[in-house]
Amino acid sequence: MTVTVSVPGRAPAPRTVMFVHARHASRPCTECHSTPVTMAPAPTKAACNDCHTEHHAVGRECTACHQLANPSAAHTPAALTHQGCDACHTPRIIAALTPTRQLCGACHVDKTRNHYVAGECTQCHFQASPAQYKAKLTKPPV
Repeated sequence: MTVTVSVPGRAPAPRTVMFVHARHASRPCTECHSTPVTMAPAPTKAACNDCHTEHHAVGRECTACHQLANPSAAHTPAALTHQGCDACHTPRIIAALTPTRQLCGACHVDKTRNHYVAGECTQCHFQASPAQYKAKLTKPPV
């Protein structure tokens, strides 16, 4: 399905996310599908974060829901992609992130399967542990 993502300083943008009904089978359908006549999901439910408030928690698999055909298109220019995540995302969200292999895999899907599977990306690519590299996700104070 497509949801609209709004971040400070940018125009709202459509993003495709996966929704797997089977994962939610224990929930009553009408918990989300509550619009009379059409039974469409309520807008807050369709935004996912009404139920998934901790979706940036460590250990979550980003690509289970967020799949972009061209991830780099959402993060241009590509040379600046790995720094200043707070240019679009709130400091609260950035503070909850640690650049683990799972987080890197949200964009670099092909590398998560066959590329040094036991290693953390930041160790080789930035010569730092995920915890050490975490500070680079925000822009330095001006």
